[in-house]
Amino acid sequence: MKKFLALVLFTALFLGLALPASAVATIVLPDAPKADIVIDGVRDDGYGEMFEVKSYRDGGSGTGATAKVWAAWNETGVFYYLEVNDTTPNHDHGNSYERDCVEFFIDWNAAVPDGNSADDDDPSWQLRIASAPNEDGNTNSATLGDDNGLEDKYFIIKPLVGDNLNGGYIMEVCLPISYTNGAAKPLAEGRTLYVDFQIADNEEDEGRSSQAFLDGEDDQVDSQWSTPEAFMGILNLVAAKPAPVVEDDAPAADDGGNVGGDDAVVVTPPPSSGGAAQTGDSGLILLVLAIALAGAVVTFKRVGKNRA
Repeated sequence: MKKFLALVLFTALFLGLALPASAVATIVLPDAPKADIVIDGVRDDGYGEMFEVKSYRDGGSGTGATAKVWAAWNETGVFYYLEVNDTTPNHDHGNSYERDCVEFFIDWNAAVPDGNSADDDDPSWQLRIASAPNEDGNTNSATLGDDNGLEDKYFIIKPLVGDNLNGGYIMEVCLPISYTNGAAKPLAEGRTLYVDFQIADNEEDEGRSSQAFLDGEDDQVDSQWSTPEAFMGILNLVAAKPAPVVEDDAPAADDGGNVGGDDAVVVTPPPSSGGAAQTGDSGLILLVLAIALAGAVVTFKRVGKNRA
C-alpha cells in the first residue's frame, strides 16, 4: 500500500512539473470571432462580446483610466476596439510608458517563451500605443521598435466624447501577424492566444500614476513587458458570428389588391339581395312542407267537423 501511495505521489509530482508555465493564464476572455474589420474607430458588428480592463495594480487609486474592449481576428491579425475612460489627458512625458497609453501583450503561439521578441521562433509582443503623439511625433514603441514600430494604418485614435480627448479616447488597432515574419502559427478557428492589456494613466502630469490590467492583483503583474508568463488572458479564436436574421415584412399586395399575390386564397362573400338574410334551399323546402302540412291538418279538422 505504501509503495502504491508513493507511486501515486511521484506521478502527481511529475505531471505537475510537466505542466507548461502557460497555466498562469487563467482569465478566459469572450471569444474573438472571425471578421473583416475596418480600422476607422467605429466598432464593426463582427467584434465579439465586450470585456473590461479595470483591475488596478495593487488596488491603485481607483480613479485612473480603464477600458472596455472588444476583440476579433482574421488571417491578417488580431483586432481590438477599445473605449478608454480617461478624463485626465497627458500625452507627453520623457518616459513613453509614463504617458497616457494602452499596452497590448500577445503570445502568438501560446508557447510562453522566455521573453518578448518580435519574430523569434515563438514570438511574443509588448506594444505600447499612446493616446496622442508626443512633441516628437512618437505614438508607439516597445517590442516592435523603439519609435513608431507599428505603421499608422494599423491603428487609429478618436475622441470618445466630443471633439477632443478630454473625455477619453477610442483606440482601434490591428496586431498584424505579418510582423512575425512567419514565426507565428497561422491564425485559424480553434486557435488559442495568451494576451494581456495595460491601461496607463498619467493623472497629474507627473508620470504614470495608475495602471489597470486584466488582474492587477496577480503576483506577476507589471512584468508583462518582459515575460509572457505574466499574461493573464486566454483569447479563443472562433468562427464568424452568424448573419443577423431579418424579419420578413408583411406580404405585399398584388396588382389586383389581394394581399399575398397570386397564391393567396380569396374568399368571396355570397351575393346579397338588399341586405336581407338568405335562406338555403333545403331550409326553404322544409318551410314549404311545414306550411303545407299545417294547411292539411286544418282542412282535415274542418272536414271531420262537417261530418259530425
